[in-house]
Amino acid sequence: MNKIKYTSQEDIKYCETENICTFGIPIIEKIRVQDSIDIAEYTVKPKYNIEAYENKVQISIYNINLLDNGYDFKTIVTNSKFIKDVQITKKNEKVEIEFYFYDNISFKISNVKRRYSKIEDNVYDFRTYINILSIKKNIKTSKLIVIDPGHGGAQLGAADNFLYEKHLNLDIAKRLAKKLKEKGYEVYLTRNTDKDIGLLDRTDMANLLQADLFFSIHNNSVPLDMSVETVHALRGTTVLYNSNAPRSGKKFGTILLEEVANKIGTNITPLQDRPDLGVLNSCWCPAIILEASFLSDESDAKMMMHRIYREKIAEASLMAIEKYFNSIEGGY
Repeated sequence: MNKIKYTSQEDIKYCETENICTFGIPIIEKIRVQDSIDIAEYTVKPKYNIEAYENKVQISIYNINLLDNGYDFKTIVTNSKFIKDVQITKKNEKVEIEFYFYDNISFKISNVKRRYSKIEDNVYDFRTYINILSIKKNIKTSKLIVIDPGHGGAQLGAADNFLYEKHLNLDIAKRLAKKLKEKGYEVYLTRNTDKDIGLLDRTDMANLLQADLFFSIHNNSVPLDMSVETVHALRGTTVLYNSNAPRSGKKFGTILLEEVANKIGTNITPLQDRPDLGVLNSCWCPAIILEASFLSDESDAKMMMHRIYREKIAEASLMAIEKYFNSIEGGY
């Protein structure tokens, strides 16, 4: 196989919650597979050294190409509450990056693998992030939940009965995020505006933040050529999970399905095992997709037009999250 190893500023991941922050530097290999390899097991192994001080860490990365001209990591951390400054020095195929932290911040560094993606015939993108995780000192952090409002931007999702799924997903997600923060949880929204985000970019945030739960919010639909009777028979709430995941979300999905359906009075459609779906097979923490309603059905669509029902979905989701964490060792 032929491969090139590089990093690109546009692929860097930065996000923060109230008490936790992640800065992920991707080490990327695009490989044209000529021999038989196990693409699921293949892992990019960054070569780097770390020199750590009280409020500073220097990472020297070897055998790496920088693809961007005018690298400026400072723009990434301009408003950071965790990282004061970042300086980068390029020396041939060696890159030195210095992170300066505020006094109340501790940090740790680890490798985080991303699921491979296929670019074209026989060409795959593999990457491992060098993850700088920053945490506020003397703070007892609670469970961290990544909430993913499905679709966004040009990706409308379901568009039935004068409703766009992407808008409903975001509205529910914001309501749930507010409730979780009020309860003391660490929360990160993969999007808080109407923009499209790649599937792996969504789960990157959960993996880098070392989240305890990935919760993707959607609303369902079917093709327009289905009969009204068929659509009405299919209406209701369901949850999707991946039984093959390192940590399956089935237990949480079971609790969530019952809470949401009972709260808004929809039919319960049994849980669906969907290991083929991108956000479910690329997340290293328990992950689910909630299909809260069935927008192809006129009665479900009318219900979702009213804010009170979107609020009820958020309330039921909060209840399910609390029950789930209380059911596993340590609570939250």
